[in-house]
Amino acid sequence: MRLLTDENISNSVCEFLEARGHEVFRAADLFRGSADEVLAVAGDALNAYIVTRDYHDFEKITSRRAPQGTRAQLRRLSVIYFKCNGPSDKVRVEQAIELIEGEHRRQLTQRDKRVFIEIQQHQFVIKR
Repeated sequence: MRLLTDENISNSVCEFLEARGHEVFRAADLFRGSADEVLAVAGDALNAYIVTRDYHDFEKITSRRAPQGTRAQLRRLSVIYFKCNGPSDKVRVEQAIELIEGEHRRQLTQRDKRVFIEIQQHQFVIKR
């Protein structure tokens, strides 16, 4: 699985995902200080999940309110949102990783490749 981590995602989360064998691109290395729209386009082009804490920003980018032409451009964009407190991010992704990997495998068989996963403090939510 390919993942593009936003600058607000900790190194410990990135290292855990890499240790699981996933290809992790770090925005801090590639797009430091870039707007979320740039990250979204890059994630779509790389066919990578965006991993971020910016729930509201990416919700606007991926919603029906997206600027004309953007929706067509972001047909493959999937997002993993952290909606829990920062110190528990690594623990929560460790708890959710099998669910995330299973959803990724399921997604590969679907016509619409997009999926949105919320990692919350007490639950995980999958939106298709």
